[in-house]
Amino acid sequence: MDSGEGRLAGHGAAESTGLTAGPPARLVLDACDRNLASYLEFLASTSAGGRVERGDGYLCFAGAHEYPGTYTNGVIRTDEASGGRTPAELLARADAFFGSLGRSYVAWVRTHRDADLDRELQRRGVFVRPPAEGSEAVVMERHEVDPGPTPDGVRVAEADDDDQLREFLLLVASCYSMPEAEIGLAEGVLFSVESLRHPDNHVYVARDLETGALLGGVTVYVSGQVGYLAWAVTDPLARGRGIGRFLFRHAAREAFAADASIAWGVASQVGAPIWRSIGFETVSRYKRYVVPAPDAVGGPASSPARRPRRGARLQVSP
Repeated sequence: MDSGEGRLAGHGAAESTGLTAGPPARLVLDACDRNLASYLEFLASTSAGGRVERGDGYLCFAGAHEYPGTYTNGVIRTDEASGGRTPAELLARADAFFGSLGRSYVAWVRTHRDADLDRELQRRGVFVRPPAEGSEAVVMERHEVDPGPTPDGVRVAEADDDDQLREFLLLVASCYSMPEAEIGLAEGVLFSVESLRHPDNHVYVARDLETGALLGGVTVYVSGQVGYLAWAVTDPLARGRGIGRFLFRHAAREAFAADASIAWGVASQVGAPIWRSIGFETVSRYKRYVVPAPDAVGGPASSPARRPRRGARLQVSP
């Protein structure tokens, strides 16, 4: 995407319906949607035993674990305009895919394009993950990003070996209520070390200058000249030092250095004010509905997994 195509400034980018912002903002949302679908497929494809089905206008993706995580088991439309498969058709494909696995799954709803799917999921009484209005899609367009001074006593660099990547994964797991998780469980529920090794996916970490202790980190996945920032975490004992803000800006600068035209992410409720405070704009929202495990109705996936045990629920939210 040409860096001039996506200008948001002066076009009144809409927070939740998006298309009132005019063609320039629509091009930004198109690029974000493509990048997000690519990322979801990428995570499943780099997960042990992961599988995907990319059909006409949709993507089903399943990771190594049965937990219905936002990034590990789900379905999303991949058409840029509303239309394509109807909500009933889309959910039927997802039911077939996940029914053969015995898994619940997450249905992504782009609030700028999927009003019909949103209505259908609400009609079915499907649970929507908080916030009910959806998580904010926050965007920064390419420009010279100055991260500002590095926080005192902190060194920020790209993680470049497997030990560092595993350490980062375990920090993410700890911040997502899995403090004692072994590496295999963390990989299954969140993302694989293999995904972190990929040249399109970069991991930037903050360490204590004196002890070398890991204080925080963030990933950036670059595809289609778009950088997707995800898994931003700070060790609870290191919060309040500006590490998170610095990592966001550092990661955005690195994405632009890697030829991205825009950097963006799907912000948590806690993180959204930080994103906005450093120059990201809210352009839309993404809602995530958790669809109960369908009956085994057959479908494209092979090697069915165990059905989740009653009550065996992981208390994580990604």
